[in-house]
Amino acid sequence: MGLTDKTINILLKFLIIAVPIFFLPWTNNFLGIDNINKSYLLWLVVPVIFALWLFLLQKRPDLRIQVGFIELTLFIWIVSLGLAALMGLSPLASFWGAENASELPYFTLLSLFLLFLIIRHNTDSCERKYEIWRYLVIIYGLVVSVLGFLLLLAALNLLNADSLAFSLLKAALGTAEQLSIYLSLMTVVLITLRLNNNLREKIIPGEKWHFALIILLILSLIILMIINFFPAWLSLVFGLCTVIIISLNCCGRQNSKFSRTQLVWIIAFIFITFGFSFLSFSFARQPSGERRFASQLQLSWPATAGVAARAWAHSPLIGHGGENFSAINSLLRSSEMNDSPFWHIRYNQGSSYILGLIIASGTVGILCFLLFVAAIYFRVIKWFGQGKGLSSEEAGLGILAIGLITAALIALLAYSASTVIFFIFFIALALLVNSINTGQPARVLNIDFSDYPGRARFLVVIGFLFIAGWFVVDAIAIRNWAAAAIYRSGSGQRLHGPTIAAKPGRLALASDLNQNNFKYPLTLARHYQTRAMETIEKYGPGSLEGNEKNINQAITWAKLARDRAPWEVATHEALATIYRDLSAYSNETAPLAAASFKEAIKLEPTNPVIRTELGILYLGSQRYDDALEALLKSKVLKPDYFNTNFNLARVYSARGEYQESLNILDELTKERTSVDLYYEQGRALFNLDRHEEAIARFNQVISLEPLHANALYSLGLSYAALGENKEALYYLNKVIDLNPSNKDVEEKIKDLE
Repeated sequence: MGLTDKTINILLKFLIIAVPIFFLPWTNNFLGIDNINKSYLLWLVVPVIFALWLFLLQKRPDLRIQVGFIELTLFIWIVSLGLAALMGLSPLASFWGAENASELPYFTLLSLFLLFLIIRHNTDSCERKYEIWRYLVIIYGLVVSVLGFLLLLAALNLLNADSLAFSLLKAALGTAEQLSIYLSLMTVVLITLRLNNNLREKIIPGEKWHFALIILLILSLIILMIINFFPAWLSLVFGLCTVIIISLNCCGRQNSKFSRTQLVWIIAFIFITFGFSFLSFSFARQPSGERRFASQLQLSWPATAGVAARAWAHSPLIGHGGENFSAINSLLRSSEMNDSPFWHIRYNQGSSYILGLIIASGTVGILCFLLFVAAIYFRVIKWFGQGKGLSSEEAGLGILAIGLITAALIALLAYSASTVIFFIFFIALALLVNSINTGQPARVLNIDFSDYPGRARFLVVIGFLFIAGWFVVDAIAIRNWAAAAIYRSGSGQRLHGPTIAAKPGRLALASDLNQNNFKYPLTLARHYQTRAMETIEKYGPGSLEGNEKNINQAITWAKLARDRAPWEVATHEALATIYRDLSAYSNETAPLAAASFKEAIKLEPTNPVIRTELGILYLGSQRYDDALEALLKSKVLKPDYFNTNFNLARVYSARGEYQESLNILDELTKERTSVDLYYEQGRALFNLDRHEEAIARFNQVISLEPLHANALYSLGLSYAALGENKEALYYLNKVIDLNPSNKDVEEKIKDLE
């Protein structure tokens, strides 16, 4: 083995070990589907391995291109995703990845495709395949051992879930749901090794390691039971069934049988996986199951299917591009979502990668993917149907690979994608293709370049130019990575412990480094908005001129975020709220706020919150007819939304329709109690000349908030209306104590005296 070959093997082993656990805490994406740093690692290391492989390929005397049906369909699928990304809603987000990625950046999939080609052509011997499987099991054993140790400490009350150790583990491995999918895939591998003694001896030699393998398998099942995530069990069930069915088929062809021990293991595996799959399915159908997805800002599976269907109808051919789920979900959000207990969440990702493919790449992408999957199983069935090599080492490796691939595909159907899932999937696929093609001459494309050295050199030059271009792109990726790191440090978010104060200088630097990310200026806008409103509330409207810098900065950064991502409802909503907050002190900003709210409504038409905020804005601007129209539309979307109904009552009061207002308020008081609710009830009753009832409501207000100036003033007016001037003066004087310069109250007191 030459130096180049050794270097390739070392780098491959490094990736196998590093990808599942690689993380950098200060840039970890807690709410995303996977740690984006794993993608960066692939972007940087895979091209190096690919360049070394091309250099090694050039030296071979038998240079040739050999492409089978699986490789061809995989290539077509990757090309279709690239086309969808290029023509999608946000090409840059599709290529590089967005905040809270759901389908994985296109560059990550392209890196994994290159990795597939490298492993496919660099693992000709069984020993190399055994080595790759061995390293996958070793790193998995390390992960599960560390996790088991931490769980043991937690069970002994020596460690809690908020500790730094658990935070670091979460940063490396992702959420419990992501971890359970990884566990299910590797558990399929462990079960296959347990059922195949010869394969186990080749990959994990030594009797003591066989015992460690059993411990690892048991620990994996225990952790899966603790997490109890239905897609993980579903993935394990299908992977296990595939392994058992093919193994039984091989045993039948070889006229051999499973031993009693193996049969016991099979029965145990079937009982555990099917039993817990049923229990987990029952759990997933309950509100707690939907809450599990919602906690990760993931839309539930049925709702994701609905968004996919509407997205396909909206753009059936090429889709909307990857990494744009949030914008598409907002645009095509079903009004039925408002009946969900988690209706108020703005979801960043769906709960199925394959359904996400429909959104991202339309008919072309999903058909290419299905063709690719069909090619895999067609070749596997054909391979086993021919009965060739079923007693060889390649048969065991093929069963191992197809079991893991099946489990991964089910995981992609029932849950979202992650770098680790795809990483293991592409490795298993490359090893499967090698096993299938052993002794099989059938090729879709087989071009021998040994007689055309000039063409061979041209091919290698093209390859090196491609890699050079890739490294230029990597330079941009490194810049974006640095921007993400700076943003994390400046936004006040921490891996462990409380949130710290934001640092606007670092946020601005992050925005300058990555001028395509809208979240950086959006965070800055909200930071300056908070500072501006805190100053105004502390020093009053008179501080507006002195606070001009904060206000201008908030508006400037919000506009920049909107210009970077005009398809994102959050950017328009943020600009609208900034203008709205300022409308209380400047009438000029109210029309600008209304225009921004209307743009946000266009991008998320079924969200009642935005329409309610627009109605509140119109109410404050005394545009009562417009306010009524906006709030009634919001009420149609969600009849039980408290803010809509409460402000609708305020609008009716402002229009003089006090009985309509009181009817709404009476219904609301049956659900909850609040100072504002009692106060508005009192005002409506006062204007209906039901002064004694109004007094009762105003007394409820001051019992909850004794220094409520408006309630005290209203009590004074109510008592005055009843002719009880002594009581009226008592409450009006209290108002004067709170607001000594209130001329209107002073005049009222003089009149009563």
